[in-house]
Parts: sequence; structure tokens; C-alpha cells
Amino acid sequence: MNDKIVKTAGRKLLEKIYYYQMLLFIIILGYFVIVPMHVKRGLMIPFLILSAVFCLLGVFLLIVTYKQKIKGILKLFLLFVGYASSGFLVSVVLHNVVYGVLIKLFGDDFWTRNNMPDEPVFFIIALIVCPIVFLVGAIGSGILICKKKDL
Repeated sequence: MNDKIVKTAGRKLLEKIYYYQMLLFIIILGYFVIVPMHVKRGLMIPFLILSAVFCLLGVFLLIVTYKQKIKGILKLFLLFVGYASSGFLVSVVLHNVVYGVLIKLFGDDFWTRNNMPDEPVFFIIALIVCPIVFLVGAIGSGILICKKKDL
């Protein structure tokens, strides 16, 4: 009986984290797609706070997924969501750190000398890889959670 209560409470927590992740993803996506550039500067602090919360929810989702000992394809999809949402902010920070450190070490014209306008690796991870992995995990998890498949 206790096992069932713990499993139900874990499932509810998992679902809440998942739904908050979806909401924040839509808000962050809207920031990139809908908000005009001149307005984005004024919204930078709220955007950073939302991104940090999005990242933390990803970490919480990973913790709950591992603690609940979820198995199968649902675990894979939830891990996609957790790692992608955590990896987004980490990649953005690493992109800026690598960009700045290489300029500091090799001079202001480092990127132009190497025919690159910016640091590409973490930029691509943050803006292309993480959102795609997140969407794959979110859609798969959503389908399985809606079906009320056993966790």
C-alpha cells in the first residue's frame, strides 16, 4: 500500500514538473520568435530568470526520474527533456565564456582571423540541438503520460 502511495506521489510530482517545463519552453520560444529585438533588451533579466528556472526544472526532472526508477522508453524521453533543458543554459554560458576567453587569450581579432564570426559549437548545441532533443522528449513523454502508462 505504501509503495503505491509513493509511486502515485512521484508520478504527480513528475507530471507537474513536466507541465511546468512545457509552459516555460513555450514562453522562452515566444521570447525568441515573437518579441521584437528592441523590446528584448528590456526583458533580458526576466528571460534569464526564466531560463534559470527552466534549467533547474530540468535538473529536478532528472532527479525525480532516477529516484522513481522509471524504466523503458518513458525514462529515455524524460531524460531527453531533463538533459536538454539543463543543457540549454549551460551551453549558452559556455558559448559566452569560450568566446570571451579566446578573445582575451589571443586578441580582439581572434575570431575574424579564423574566419569565424562567433564560437560555433556551444551556440549550435544551445540553439539547435537542445531544442530538438527537448521536443522529441517532450512529445514522447507527453504521449506516454497522457496514456497514463505505469511509471
